[in-house]
Amino acid sequence: MTKKRDVMHALFHHWGAAYHARSFNRELRVSSIILGLVFIVGGLSGTLALVGTNSGTALAVVGALLVGRGIWRVRKQRARQVQAL
Repeated sequence: MTKKRDVMHALFHHWGAAYHARSFNRELRVSSIILGLVFIVGGLSGTLALVGTNSGTALAVVGALLVGRGIWRVRKQRARQVQAL
């Protein structure tokens, strides 16, 4: 059992870690955009409110910041990919 774990550990460090990290970061960017959109819609509709302030408008502002950050990170990644080519 230990030998199998050592082999899997070595393989994961060889090729799996880099691939997993890239796909996780891509999902994180997209999820921040989606979460930001949910915050904007929920805050402006009055369904959701920012904890501590009970303000839907404040939640919409936080959502706009999340969407902006997600878009900026996606554009930054694409610029890096174009430079690599």
